[in-house]
Amino acid sequence: MCCCSKPNKDPRDSTSMTTVEPTRPPTTDPVCGMTVDPAKAPTVENDGTKFYFCCQGCATKFRGDPAMYLQPKQAAH
Repeated sequence: MCCCSKPNKDPRDSTSMTTVEPTRPPTTDPVCGMTVDPAKAPTVENDGTKFYFCCQGCATKFRGDPAMYLQPKQAAH
């Protein structure tokens, strides 16, 4: 679950049921794992790679410690 209540919500879009085709393939937020539309997502560049986030809160968490979110996840034992 993410820290956002309405990820990728465009404040100018008054219709919540409208589907907009993304201009680029969806990508995954490295902080919370949500699928995001790169055309609407907040971004952070790290070591020359652009990362996309579901909300500004996840982008802020990533900026604080990118290495924590870029490490491979370890399986729970």
